[in-house]
Amino acid sequence: MDKQLAQHRTQEQGSRIAAAAHLNYEFAMYKVKSISRRKNVGWPMSKSKVWSNVLYVFVCLNDLSKPPSFFVATPSEVRPRVNQYRTRGILNFGSVNSPQFRDRWDKIEVAIHNARTTAP
Repeated sequence: MDKQLAQHRTQEQGSRIAAAAHLNYEFAMYKVKSISRRKNVGWPMSKSKVWSNVLYVFVCLNDLSKPPSFFVATPSEVRPRVNQYRTRGILNFGSVNSPQFRDRWDKIEVAIHNARTTAP
């Protein structure tokens, strides 16, 4: 799934989308989570629900005058950044708002390449 499709699907479907990007029978699983504006603190998610075998694409749709912001992260990058409370968790916007995550679509390509090289 490329950036345009991720953007379209996120705007169309809302906050939770799980999908697979297929490429010659190899794939990388990823989960897309969105918030409507930056004023929202972050993305609701539980630390225990961060799946080990998926990439995460976090989207801030922003105001209509600005394009959406995309952040791509691996599970090992997401898990320590989730603030877990007794009944819920949240990934703060500020914890992924950096060049390490912003528009890092290459992480999906790396995951597909890794799936291809580790397939039986």
